[in-house]
Formats: sequence, C-alpha cells, structure tokens
Amino acid sequence: MSSSASSGEKIKLGDSVTDRIDAPISEVWQLVSDITRYGELSPETIQTAEWLDGADGPAVGARFRRHIRRNQKSASRSSLWEVTKCDFEQSFAFALIGRNKRRSNWRYDLEADGTATNLTLSYFLEPTLFNRINGATSLRIFGWPIRRSLKAILERIRMELESQDPI
Repeated sequence: MSSSASSGEKIKLGDSVTDRIDAPISEVWQLVSDITRYGELSPETIQTAEWLDGADGPAVGARFRRHIRRNQKSASRSSLWEVTKCDFEQSFAFALIGRNKRRSNWRYDLEADGTATNLTLSYFLEPTLFNRINGATSLRIFGWPIRRSLKAILERIRMELESQDPI
C-alpha cells in the first residue's frame, strides 16, 4: 500500500517483518492471539489489555482495550481495537479504532515450517486521506522505529517460545 508524496515518490503506509520461531504453530498461535500478553511482547509500555463486551478470546469483531504509557513520565492512555481476521493457526489481525473508523492495522501470519513456524508481523495505516497526508509524512520521518518495533516484537515472541524460562 503506498501513496504519492508531494515530490512524486511513493510512500509505503506500512511494513512487515518475518522471523522463524522454533516452536510449533499451535504455541505461536496461542501467544499471538492472546491480547492479554501484549504488554510482555511490545516495546511500547502496554500496561494492560482486556477483552470488551463479554468477549473472552479472539474472534472477528471482538473488541479489546489497551492501556499504554509510553514512558514513566507520560500519562496513561487507552485505545480501542477490533479483531478483523481470526483464522485459527493461520492469521490474526486487529485494527485501532478511532472516531468509529479503522486507523491502523496489525496482522500476524503464521506458516508451519516443519516443527517451527514462520511468523510475519505486518503494520499498515488505512488509506484514508488523513493517513495519506499525515501518515506518509510520519512514516517517512519516523518509519524506521516502526520496523524496529516489529522486529522487537518478533524477537520477544521468539525468545518467549524458544527459552526454557518464559518471560
């Protein structure tokens, strides 16, 4: 997904990274589809995440709230998220909801590789006019931390599932 910048260059509105996790797909799925564990896996300081409206696990349309504090000095903020794809042991995706619209999307894709799992984590902004203008600028300026965050999340997942002592 891309957008035209003022200079005519194409700006990606997202990114993805893949890592090979030395764990069965069932274990990888269990971890990436458990939103209550995201505080352990994210480089952001996610304090808590909980299912809303009676949901108790991943399903398309299920909503959850994340509470984030980016550093020790910032105020805690919460955000509303909705599961947009939930294909057992294949794909789990969710979107940030703002003003009743999807704003950004996160997606895990899983592929068995013998006894291991190839895990791809993707992030992309919805192609709204606001995101095409502001998101493209933000990603051009700040895009590298997003890729670094994607890699950090996959690294933490790999460490959790491959270690003898879980985090």
